[in-house]
Amino acid sequence: MKRHSLLLLFAVAVTTAPLLAQTEKGNGLVSGGLSLGYLSSPVAGISTNTQFTPSLNLTVGKFVKDDWLLGVGVLFNGRFNKYTANTSRQNSAIIDQRNHEIPIQIRPFVRHYWKFNQIQLFAGGGLTVDVNNSRSTSKTTSIPGTSLLAGTTSRESSSLSVNPYIEIGANYFLTKRLSLQATVAAYSLPIGVGAVGLGLVYWTGTGSTATQPTGTANPQTDRGRWVVEAYVGGGRSRNSSEDPSASGGINSYSNSGYDFSFYPSVGHFVSKNTVLGLSLISSFRNGNNTPRTQRLGVSPYWQHYWANNRLTPFTRIGVAYTQTTSEGTDNKTADLGASGSIGLAYMVGKRFIIETALLNASVNRQKFFSISNNADEICTTATLSGQVGSGFSLRYVM
Repeated sequence: MKRHSLLLLFAVAVTTAPLLAQTEKGNGLVSGGLSLGYLSSPVAGISTNTQFTPSLNLTVGKFVKDDWLLGVGVLFNGRFNKYTANTSRQNSAIIDQRNHEIPIQIRPFVRHYWKFNQIQLFAGGGLTVDVNNSRSTSKTTSIPGTSLLAGTTSRESSSLSVNPYIEIGANYFLTKRLSLQATVAAYSLPIGVGAVGLGLVYWTGTGSTATQPTGTANPQTDRGRWVVEAYVGGGRSRNSSEDPSASGGINSYSNSGYDFSFYPSVGHFVSKNTVLGLSLISSFRNGNNTPRTQRLGVSPYWQHYWANNRLTPFTRIGVAYTQTTSEGTDNKTADLGASGSIGLAYMVGKRFIIETALLNASVNRQKFFSISNNADEICTTATLSGQVGSGFSLRYVM
């Protein structure tokens, strides 16, 4: 039996278009992002699960006085889910479930800016007004000849909360119109760190008070150079519980384990601005009550930097193959995928490159053994997303 599921995610983000240049009165900013997600996971003759997840993050502001910005932010992350199941094979019923979640946040704020040549600092505050509404319905259609009754149940909830909002941040200018922005925000008093953000900012206007960094010929991308990067992570966990037994005693359960991941990557510049490379994928997980699981794979890639400027776009295309196995079992999962991305790279000195992907596309085919169906199943996933400055990588050039 084969199972096919398709995930299609489309996200478009427009980063902060803040500060019309000199942060003078009358100028303004617009920033935000829009994403649309769709998930369809059918199992032929048994069930269908579909989900739609729209998201909007919009901030607008206007300088009511030199260096003083008055703005408002709107955040919306919706989820609309529909699940149908035909359990007549078990002489049960036909089930139709629908769930809606509609959370909205409105954030009025005021912000002040200080300019220091290539760096600009800001601080501000305001309020966050959160409105949440959720609704779920479940409809059951009885099967003739069974004792199950048809019926519909529904649940609905809503909430409203108001909290203080405080933020500080800085912009570092990469060019006259593009800067790297870091923000730390808190949503309560006494002040505690609630969120940390890092992203790119595009500045509009007729001029800029920031000094543009000097360009270079990018020695990092010369033919014959090598570039390396790696991710290393791990952790240890322990869970325990005690429950009363039917005989009056106590049933105790505990599980402890660890996990470790290591993703090294090396690339060689076969020509100016063009890299051919290989990434290795390895992760391990072990527990005293769970089988040891390991994931191993390889991912060759091609990457090209578009220009010889300190700040340059790039294109990256790669394929990946991984296998996941569990010790002492026949469970094995194989993934084969391809991906492509377009992003921005910033050359730091002569040895480092900072990169962020702006547009990503990928497709993955996963084959695994289903214990419940006693057969191999196939899951296909496709994603397309666009976002600005959501994650950064640091590469070292030799």
